[in-house]
Amino acid sequence: MRRTNTIQLVPGAQEEELMHRARVSVALHNTINYRRRQSYFTGKVDYSTTYEYNGFKTVLGSATTQQIIRKCDEEWKSYWALLKLWKTGGLEDKTGIPGYWDKKNPTTLMRNDSYRFEDNILKLPKKLEVKWKGNKVWTGKQGRMEIFYKNDSKKWYAFIPMEVEATETTGRKTAYIDLGIKNIFTCWIEMASNAEIFSGRPILADWRYSTDKLSKLQSELGKRSSKRLRRLYTKRQRRFRHAINTIVARFTRKCVSADVSKVVIGDVKGIRNSGSKGRTTNSLVHNFWSFGYVYDRLQTTLENNGIDLLRVNEAYTSKTCCLCGVIHKNGRKHRGLYVCPDHGVSMNADVNGVANIKQNNNCEPPGSSNWAMASPLRVL
Repeated sequence: MRRTNTIQLVPGAQEEELMHRARVSVALHNTINYRRRQSYFTGKVDYSTTYEYNGFKTVLGSATTQQIIRKCDEEWKSYWALLKLWKTGGLEDKTGIPGYWDKKNPTTLMRNDSYRFEDNILKLPKKLEVKWKGNKVWTGKQGRMEIFYKNDSKKWYAFIPMEVEATETTGRKTAYIDLGIKNIFTCWIEMASNAEIFSGRPILADWRYSTDKLSKLQSELGKRSSKRLRRLYTKRQRRFRHAINTIVARFTRKCVSADVSKVVIGDVKGIRNSGSKGRTTNSLVHNFWSFGYVYDRLQTTLENNGIDLLRVNEAYTSKTCCLCGVIHKNGRKHRGLYVCPDHGVSMNADVNGVANIKQNNNCEPPGSSNWAMASPLRVL
């Protein structure tokens, strides 16, 4: 499996040369992409790169020039694949054609055999040596390195993909998850007497605070974008992702200790187009909440521990009673309650949802999840 090490570069006196290479790399990519975009709109994409290769290889070196050309090819190949997926209904939003690299945040690429590490020194082609700091978490066969500059923080970073061996687990249990906003994870692990809820309320509070701060600053500045605003947006995203990573890590540790080998999670695909859920929730879903990021982090972290993740259709799981299997139109009440009028009982609405995911996945009859009646445990 592939994992990525992220390190910070400290170029010092070498920064001018590193910046020059990165800017030339951006120029190469954008030159190729400009011609491809223009030819795309005339009906046929021009994939030739001989002119650019001969013009840039003397500055960047043959290996780096080839990698940037290959990266551009990959972007277009990905575009055609996503476009085909969208046309067949496998993708919600139509993807745009590949764009240009940002000149303010220049990037360059290094082939896997054109760089090496010696202690705290990163050795690059043409005798360029740069100090680095950080932790290389993963070990294995290194891939193509991406070096990039972040203009807002004035810092250099590098992504180093690694091919590492997959971890195997001896667990046999299955865990089930209902993904939400106010409750990030509502989960149940086989043989457990209660479901557990990983609350998202602290994340919501932090998001509202950050959003109010952004709105106030926008009003003071009288414009929609500035360096200060971009930093606040970046900080808000970083805090959100840190909180999600923490929850995912805690859930994964719980799965490992409970001998779980597979996690089944409801797929919320289409939630952005599924109607109104209230002003605050709609704002979160459309402007901030990244379910894609949650899925990605969960899959990666579970995979690191040898646990499989299976996404299943969760249609009607929040409206259907897990006890009788009937869709009660007004079953879901305020404050997260679900009331079954046939049985005259109430239960946690998210627990009802995860019980339905479990029963649907295993083709079990309604009422087979007795634990759904118990009060869930809240994980702070």
